[in-house]
Amino acid sequence: MDKKGFDIQLLEEFFNEHAGMFGLGEESVRPGVFSLGVLVRQVFNQQARALEGATPFDKKLQGFNLDARKLRIIYKDAIDKLNKYTSVHAYQELKAFVNDHFFLTNHLLDRVPNDELSFYFVAGLEYGNRFKSNTNNDNEQDTAE
Repeated sequence: MDKKGFDIQLLEEFFNEHAGMFGLGEESVRPGVFSLGVLVRQVFNQQARALEGATPFDKKLQGFNLDARKLRIIYKDAIDKLNKYTSVHAYQELKAFVNDHFFLTNHLLDRVPNDELSFYFVAGLEYGNRFKSNTNNDNEQDTAE
């Protein structure tokens, strides 16, 4: 069975191909919110693998009715959970990407309607498994799809 791992290049290519949709730039929170959803998908994958299909982190998403405050909490909790289920060194490129695009723009989240924040987060969550490729890096392998 081929194991797939997270491939940051696929995520970067996705943003480049769809730059207009994300409004890339210093003032855009969309890439950060989307990439946070991608990160949470990896948490789900790791939990499902460790807990026989269960994904208790799902309860933190509050039915996808998200606002700036909730997203900041999810960010902190997702990093914590990912570190608990994997090596602290796993997903370093994805964590760095989220930091560059979510953390550095989080002061702008309050200016964005909650529906838009929820939309981009859920889109990232749903697209999260599309950024994988065959890998030899054991720290980022993931067989849950």
